[in-house]
Amino acid sequence: MSRALAFVFLSTFIVGFAAGFNVFLHTRDTLPSLPANDVSSGYDIIYDTYGACRATGCISYHVARDGSATRIVLRDGAQLERRDGTLTASAQQALVEALQATSFRASTLETCTPAAGESAVRLMVRIGETTYRYDSCLAPLPEPLGAFLENHTQWLRF
Repeated sequence: MSRALAFVFLSTFIVGFAAGFNVFLHTRDTLPSLPANDVSSGYDIIYDTYGACRATGCISYHVARDGSATRIVLRDGAQLERRDGTLTASAQQALVEALQATSFRASTLETCTPAAGESAVRLMVRIGETTYRYDSCLAPLPEPLGAFLENHTQWLRF
């Protein structure tokens, strides 16, 4: 094997390894730099329902650290309603307490189709720079945040 051919093989391997490592670093969820329940760096919560509710109206909520919240109702992919508002101070405090009491864990991104006639929830929680994704079709939402969100959606009806 000539030196030029060996150089081409070695260069190809090095460039391929560097490109693959770069893709790996930029496509995985970031590692937590703060404890998962340290919400002082900010948080966002997106709570999306899907499945059987599609015909009657699936609800999506987005809540940010500053208390701003958006509620969207979709039916068959068309937006029926959108409301923007702000959570009350007591609702914000209750949400922060639920976030701090929840033990978040890394999960794989999988998709699921709920059984006929059933709805499910996709939950995305971003704390600081770390994002956690859950799907109630695959496993229960993390507690106590999951129960809090399912039982306290009334404060998102502005």
